[in-house]
Amino acid sequence: MTQPDLASAFQLASGVPATMRVGTVTAINPLKVSLAGAAITNVGILSPYVPNVGDTVALIGQPPQDGPDPATWLAIGRIVRDVSAPQVQAFTTAGSYTWTKPQYSAYHQHRIVGGGGGGGSVSSAGAGVSSSAGGGGGGGYGERWWSSYDLPDQVTGTVGAGGAGAAAGGSTGSSGSTTDFNGSTATGGGGGQSFVAGSSTQVNNGGGGGSGSGNNLTIQGDDGLPGSRNAGFYMALGMGGASHLSGLQDIQGSDGGNVGIDGKTWGGGGSGAYIRENNGSSYAGGDGARGVVLVTTFFS
Repeated sequence: MTQPDLASAFQLASGVPATMRVGTVTAINPLKVSLAGAAITNVGILSPYVPNVGDTVALIGQPPQDGPDPATWLAIGRIVRDVSAPQVQAFTTAGSYTWTKPQYSAYHQHRIVGGGGGGGSVSSAGAGVSSSAGGGGGGGYGERWWSSYDLPDQVTGTVGAGGAGAAAGGSTGSSGSTTDFNGSTATGGGGGQSFVAGSSTQVNNGGGGGSGSGNNLTIQGDDGLPGSRNAGFYMALGMGGASHLSGLQDIQGSDGGNVGIDGKTWGGGGSGAYIRENNGSSYAGGDGARGVVLVTTFFS
């Protein structure tokens, strides 16, 4: 809050009541006060420190000559402000971020999600065999409350990237990356297992859900659903796991086969690819969704 009110029950020498708005207060710059719409700039603080909300201060100033009272006046009042609505800062791009603590804040809550895991791929189904690969795991979720005094003026951290889906004909999908805030973490989901040509494996495991540490509340992401090798048509397996802030991601069934679908924001796992019997093609898994950092600031 950069415009606290100085609300005073005082009167000027002429008996005119006044409510003054004080601009940004620093130890160097003079205060700027308005009185009935007229700016009063020759104002000083009769104290050696920068006043905070709730402090009682004494102001002395000289109104403009055309003001209601040209005489020098002394005012004593308390710095107050209206209660501001909570402020939410969202960091949604994977990679480094910097959060700056708002002025006059009292409490903060962070909510963080790790990146989702990538789904597995499929290749070359044989005669009478259909298969779906495992889905990526959902990213972990963490939240924590902080007093403003417990946080530095700036926090630099990382928004976790989603894991890449396994390339067509490749191995397991990649894990999602960890998201952090001031030492608290939410880890990424694991990658889903691929179906490799000629494999007799009946179940292609999904990636494990992410977790976290250093939070007041940590919620593990859902595991990706396993894929299945079946005779004939496919079963609806291989879905990408959900994070606490996302949903499950389905697979794309079709007559021949299809790639996996990218995970849902924020932190959802990518779904596994699907292949139908007698298909010599290969299909890649879906990418995991990136994580997020949400910081809500409360003023009091």
